[in-house]
Amino acid sequence: MTDCTSYAKVGSNGAENAGGGEDRKTTTPGGAGSMSLRRIRSPVELDEALAATSDNAAFLGAHYGLLIQKQNRFPEATWLNWAYKSKSGDPLFCLLRSYSFQPRVTPIMYFFCEPTVFFEREAAWPIFDAIAAEAPLFFQHDGSVVVGVPPITNEYEAWFIERYPSKCLEHFPCHYYYMSPAQRTSLIDDSKAGIPIPDEYFFDKANLEHDADLIASTWRHSGHGELDYTKAKIRAMPSSLIRHKLTQLPAAFEMTDAGGFLTHHYTMPEHRRKGLGEAVEKDICRKLINEGFVPSKDVETFNEAVLSASNKSPYWTRWEVADEPVVMTFLKHVAKESEIVLPADTGSGNNTNASAEHSGGASAEAETSPTSPPTSPNGDK
Repeated sequence: MTDCTSYAKVGSNGAENAGGGEDRKTTTPGGAGSMSLRRIRSPVELDEALAATSDNAAFLGAHYGLLIQKQNRFPEATWLNWAYKSKSGDPLFCLLRSYSFQPRVTPIMYFFCEPTVFFEREAAWPIFDAIAAEAPLFFQHDGSVVVGVPPITNEYEAWFIERYPSKCLEHFPCHYYYMSPAQRTSLIDDSKAGIPIPDEYFFDKANLEHDADLIASTWRHSGHGELDYTKAKIRAMPSSLIRHKLTQLPAAFEMTDAGGFLTHHYTMPEHRRKGLGEAVEKDICRKLINEGFVPSKDVETFNEAVLSASNKSPYWTRWEVADEPVVMTFLKHVAKESEIVLPADTGSGNNTNASAEHSGGASAEAETSPTSPPTSPNGDK
């Protein structure tokens, strides 16, 4: 559901008024003139934001996150939404998503803006301060993830280090892909006669009771609350699954997350190199298109094989500026390493200091081990 509380207004002196309460003094640099960070709260404001975020790669994620809220399609998700417009008229949208699952699934916050827009510190830091005042639990939770493009994430990192000196940020860069109108039409036309797969397989619906546990267990970022979140994604959003006829077990699958991004694209090891991964992605994208969504995904930059395949695919467009890929950065909040004293080494008689990470190990969508990268919306891409 969408949280429909009040606006937050920030002045050039860094004072903030959230929900009509008293001004809270911050240490934000001043001098940029007044600006306001507006909460998107009413149905009219939601419709205005939907209109402002359509037909632009920079805001596709915001558009479908807002649309899913309007449809109340994913009731287990709770959203906080903000809109901001700079003096030059450049928009910024922020969507923060948390969940009702217990154990808690890690929250994620997206900043959507054009990658060519530079936000001055005097404007950006009051935005972050206002959000932190309205959503303090997000910043208290180790493992929370923030996603955006460098013009805004660079300032976010500087602000975060200043405001939370006991924490740091782990970086996980991705390239963003989406389907253009022509590519969506082409995929629909090319799959009218069906999507061919080997005879020993068939497309099927995921079974919540029998398949969800297997799907969740193959998620490399799987953690607390993942099974419930997997079931919710299967119930609420388009998904695709190819089943093996002999074993009746899932061979390949892909889902859509609570924000409309592709997630957890996976083929079981024993069924790989048969074209199932490509087939299942075509199938889920066809379903998304038929429901009015623009398919989109993030691919982590270390995953060269998937980057290469996506770049060569006739169905995907890489988000670029001046022929260079736009880097969508995932920033995971983690506690700084601290020194701990280990038991004495009986061989040397010396105490040894070692670093221990206390991040809580949460990824963008679900809690994981501290060393795991955050879950980009496309999952195992």
